[in-house]
Amino acid sequence: MEDVKGLKGKSRLLYEKVYELVISLPPGTPLPPVHWLKREYRAGYSALNRVLKLLEAEGRIAIRKNKGIFAVEPRADANTKNSAGESGTISIPWSSQGKSLANIYVHKYPGCDVWKKLVQDYNGKSPIRKLELSFIEDKKLKSVFGEDNDFDLAVFPSHLNRRFYLRENNLLEMDRYISSFKPEQPLYDEIWDRDRIAGPVTGVAPFISMTLMAYRRDIFKKKNISLSAYPLPGEILKAAELLKNDFKDSTYVFLGYMSYFFRMGLPLVNDEGNKLTFRKNKVKPLLDFLHEVSVKKKLSPFCSESYRVYSSGEKLFSMNAAMLECPVGSRLDDKEYGFLPMPALKNGSEPLFTPLICIGRNTFYPEECWSFISYVLSEEGQKIIAETCMGLPAARNILPSHLGTEKIEAMKNIVSRGRVVYRNSITLYEARFIIEMLIERWLKGLMPLEELCNEIENRCNRFITKFNNK
Repeated sequence: MEDVKGLKGKSRLLYEKVYELVISLPPGTPLPPVHWLKREYRAGYSALNRVLKLLEAEGRIAIRKNKGIFAVEPRADANTKNSAGESGTISIPWSSQGKSLANIYVHKYPGCDVWKKLVQDYNGKSPIRKLELSFIEDKKLKSVFGEDNDFDLAVFPSHLNRRFYLRENNLLEMDRYISSFKPEQPLYDEIWDRDRIAGPVTGVAPFISMTLMAYRRDIFKKKNISLSAYPLPGEILKAAELLKNDFKDSTYVFLGYMSYFFRMGLPLVNDEGNKLTFRKNKVKPLLDFLHEVSVKKKLSPFCSESYRVYSSGEKLFSMNAAMLECPVGSRLDDKEYGFLPMPALKNGSEPLFTPLICIGRNTFYPEECWSFISYVLSEEGQKIIAETCMGLPAARNILPSHLGTEKIEAMKNIVSRGRVVYRNSITLYEARFIIEMLIERWLKGLMPLEELCNEIENRCNRFITKFNNK
């Protein structure tokens, strides 16, 4: 090996080890990820980065941004002895030898076929490493995501599905990828999913919403229920009453009262994000709808009931919400615009899904996994999503023609009116419980409407002031 200028001692030894690894690989073979090299050679990032830059300058490796590091030097002569032995080859512990595919596991749910289209289109673009798609049934989840099994990519129907089946700390943090990510279309703020409000991003939601109406139209057909494109509240409630016996063995669940404000585009804070206005004339149509659903028709539990079931630890998926979305009316504050809570299916799965795609912490192809996520979030991937599901894509400016303008406007308002403050502030997140309990008191007739509005305004503005003064 020729002398390497400027490297001495441990740095020279590190260079020799990485050099031996590189020359033992066929051209085009990816090196293991940097975190593997650091662990294997007990090296710091700065020292390892210097060695890799030298090897790149010598023309022995190619470093491709967001793709990986690849050997470009021809393999060592078969008669050359090195750390791999007489043959000049080594056993590759990160499984690039004999493995040309990265795996993507999709927890099966209604409508998950969209992932087949996304993977097929992505593989057709000749990426460095193609993806192998597997749909996983509930009964096989533990074997796939058990203690001794690693994965590259995984898709879960919801946040709680993910947390229920994954052991702690086995998801890759994506913050460093996101910081340099510049998509063609701006994305909705909700797309990045965190285990904690201020924690690292460990999941991406490339769909804003998927609905029961999109994937379970068979339920409506069996009951001879017909709904107009934008049904009136009377139609919706009638359909729910006809359907509820089909779900009699299930627990009725919902996302809580707060979610209605966001989904219907009702602002919680002003444009500056520093003051909340809870006006009676704005929220009265929504509160009337909640009263009819929860009190008159009894199609939804009270919020406290869901909190109680969830906190008891019972496996009823009570906060793993199921909801049928029915946008109606021509204005966001129109009384004919609402969302109806629906029960979970008998096996605990949900009619509503916001699938999360995650990268396994121990994958040897993190850059390639992120490359697929970037594709899913790109204009190409989002158009496939828009054509396939009855939900708004994560990219703001890609609007499928089959969605009504009311829903599109509502989803835009979710982002522009208060959602960011709510998602990123732990104090406002804690305020959710107070707001929902106050609304429940009004639903039960324990508080007049005027007092409800004043109390929510006062309490939330104290939270906002506290947050802004930090």
